[in-house]
Amino acid sequence: MRRVVAALVGAGLLTGALLGIAPVGAVLSKVGPKPDVSLTPGARDENVSQANVAQTICVPGYTKSARHVSTKTKAKVYSEYKVSKKDRSKYTIDHLIPLELGGSNALVNLWPEPKRGDQGSRSKDAVENTLL
Repeated sequence: MRRVVAALVGAGLLTGALLGIAPVGAVLSKVGPKPDVSLTPGARDENVSQANVAQTICVPGYTKSARHVSTKTKAKVYSEYKVSKKDRSKYTIDHLIPLELGGSNALVNLWPEPKRGDQGSRSKDAVENTLL
């Protein structure tokens, strides 16, 4: 399954519509369970391809070695989404296209995901794990 999803990501076929993202031009008045596509359209890691998935995303521990989002980058994400410093503890910076599916650490692939709620970070993580 991981190879199928990696192939879809690599081919650009895993789109916002499939991920349940708001349509182009939609702006959320406050950060909700889905990212603003104008700020977070998603990005794949250019170092991951169908030819090397066995050496990248299919290697146990790959995401731990690939997860490098600086505090400065996280602050930019919060700023773009207008999340105040006092409210940042209610969110986690998440990858729209998960690293384990070939996503990137680029700013355009990151968004402040609410930690709580039926569509919070724990729910999304369960969906991501199902895709693996």
